[in-house]
Amino acid sequence: MTRWLLLRGLSREKRHREQFPQIREHTILAQTANNPDLDLDALARRWAQYLQSQRPSSAGVVRQIAAAVTFRMPRHIDTPLLILTALRDRIVSSSASHAIATRYGAPIAVHPTAGHDIPLDDGARIAEQVKHWIG
Repeated sequence: MTRWLLLRGLSREKRHREQFPQIREHTILAQTANNPDLDLDALARRWAQYLQSQRPSSAGVVRQIAAAVTFRMPRHIDTPLLILTALRDRIVSSSASHAIATRYGAPIAVHPTAGHDIPLDDGARIAEQVKHWIG
């Protein structure tokens, strides 16, 4: 009986380990996307597959974290900027985007319903805004 319980537990652990990447991606999508028409399960599966085939190195992850922690905005940017933000972003307040736009004198396009991943929620609108800005 004890051996059977151990094997059953190992089997459950293996299933959990195999499903974890998809669960993690689904959790991220639930925080970053607001479009109710998105199939979050299908996206999570696809992104988990991408992660397994293109796994970032540990050193790369550390570099990304270090860059995020130490980043300082430059005083001046010579490149024309269009700032995109979303009112329903649950990761970064749109007030941060407004502050960036003000600092650099850049126009800002505000999406009323998108989440943090604006192109995922409404890519067509982003394309139109960029086209208009370039135009």
